[in-house]
Amino acid sequence: MTSRPLFADLHAPSAPEELLALLTLRFTPGLGPRRTESLRMHFGSAHAALRTPRSSLRGVPGLDTRSLAAIGTPKAAEQAQAELKEAARLGVTLLGRGLDSYPPALDALEDAPAVLWVLGDVPDLPVVPRAIGIVGTRAASPHAVSLTRTVAADLARAGVVVVSGLARGIDTAAHGAAVEAGA
Repeated sequence: MTSRPLFADLHAPSAPEELLALLTLRFTPGLGPRRTESLRMHFGSAHAALRTPRSSLRGVPGLDTRSLAAIGTPKAAEQAQAELKEAARLGVTLLGRGLDSYPPALDALEDAPAVLWVLGDVPDLPVVPRAIGIVGTRAASPHAVSLTRTVAADLARAGVVVVSGLARGIDTAAHGAAVEAGA
């Protein structure tokens, strides 16, 4: 395998190039959302990461020997090309992390997916500035339910979005109190 110089292209990749690179990393064995994002951030784009010599990849935090060996293999690139063709055939929109169309609310997550597949209209997913998840036991004591309701209502009145799993018990108490508090 020949090494290519770091930043071989001095221009930023086009959206289609970056999307293809993100898909290629997505189909690379051993790379999940965090490792893909680490590569993207380290080199400035997924496209640049794929064009980087293997020796330069060793400095990327979080990559192990197995994932390093898999980066740049033809199979992942072939799968990415096939996925793009299939998405076009089905009318599916692909949104790549770091590209303008990627929802900011998801981009704010540490382990957001590198690529989203969307059938239909892309919903507006604004960033939620402050949110908290409140979950707990289904068999909560009356004291625990009361405390949960108080905390959830206070947080909701302070502008914090209260998220719950809507299960019986603590989840229901948190969600109900937040709604009652006007959130």
